[in-house]
Amino acid sequence: MKNKLHILLYLSFVICLSCKSTDLNTAEVNSNSVKHLIEKETIEDDMIKRVDDFSLEVFNNCYAHEFPKVNKDIATDRLLSEWKETKTKFIYACEKYGHKYGKLKSLNLIEVLSDKNNNKSFRYKGILSTRSKTIEIRILTTSDDKFDKIIFIPKWSEEYKEI
Repeated sequence: MKNKLHILLYLSFVICLSCKSTDLNTAEVNSNSVKHLIEKETIEDDMIKRVDDFSLEVFNNCYAHEFPKVNKDIATDRLLSEWKETKTKFIYACEKYGHKYGKLKSLNLIEVLSDKNNNKSFRYKGILSTRSKTIEIRILTTSDDKFDKIIFIPKWSEEYKEI
């Protein structure tokens, strides 16, 4: 009986230890994703222009289904595969929001955030023509300035929220 109790206590200890180590690993991963605001002036003008042009091309040509050409020179493998796999979902979202709120009237870069690996998140505030609906568009880039992800949020928030 004592032997079984010892084994049970030992297993409980191992389980607790593994849970604690999981929490530490999660905290480490989360600290990598913590973003801080960086001054737009510290980003090269041509980089901002590339991201601006990409954003406008994606959303202005959305309704005609003419999307920018992406390749390994300007985009990550993740974006390339998402682009191929989810283009029909993106077209559906374009049509849905286009009919409901109209076309993109203006797009303004509000802020740029960066994590400790120098991956950047460009936050744009977009105004749609019908009812002046305000949306958020995020273009994420890697430390080597490749496009990594496009995020469309149907409602603008002044405060950055991790998705």
